[in-house]
Amino acid sequence: MKNILFIILLVLTAWIPASAQQGKKEKKTEQIKTEYRQEYQSALGFVQLNRKNLVDKITEYGADYHICAPVIFPELIRYSILWDQIETSTLKIFYVTFGEDYADFSIGRFQMKPSFIRHLEEHAYLIDDDALRNKLLITDKPEEKAKRVERIARLEDVRWQTFYLAMFYRIVNLKYSDTVSGMPLNEKIRFFATAYNYGFHFGADYLLKRINQKLFPDGKSKVKPQYCYGDLALYFYTDFWKEYVSENK
Repeated sequence: MKNILFIILLVLTAWIPASAQQGKKEKKTEQIKTEYRQEYQSALGFVQLNRKNLVDKITEYGADYHICAPVIFPELIRYSILWDQIETSTLKIFYVTFGEDYADFSIGRFQMKPSFIRHLEEHAYLIDDDALRNKLLITDKPEEKAKRVERIARLEDVRWQTFYLAMFYRIVNLKYSDTVSGMPLNEKIRFFATAYNYGFHFGADYLLKRINQKLFPDGKSKVKPQYCYGDLALYFYTDFWKEYVSENK
């Protein structure tokens, strides 16, 4: 009996600090609602306005909207923070003319870069649906410059960004299947958000090591707090998205 009580005590001792630490992390993440109040509300407004289309299209493309929407939510906030500072016309010219080594920049609500799309294209072999794979690839433009023009045009359309988001989910889910298959949903959300932000062309170990790094919104400021993309994605899911989509099916 004493041994059983001792084991229970050990379990509780290990569990309480972890639980307290998680609560502390969630409370800190919640600060973003006041730190970027206007931008946070703008991001929520976009999600509410586009909920049906996001859910319908992501489902149509064979992806999971429970994960996809949280993944882009930090980017929606970031877009609202940066939109009035963005001047992309010159960057577009440099990208089309010289490629992503000269200009690789975030575009649109979901803050996707041309290199992100190129990596999707390079992983198209993981898409087991011929129609979706052909839609992902730019097969009608053999010249690389013409492909760059097409990528920019697609990235400026939120419908294409939604398609790319779904393809990102399908590719990551297959590429890292050994890593994510046994994960609970909350850890999957954090992993997918990390892959979205860092790049899914890296190995799983690389992404797992960076899952707690705080780089939102820019990773540079020493004045304003930085947040973890995975934590923001998970907070959006638990605080809003999970209940919202359940009530509005």
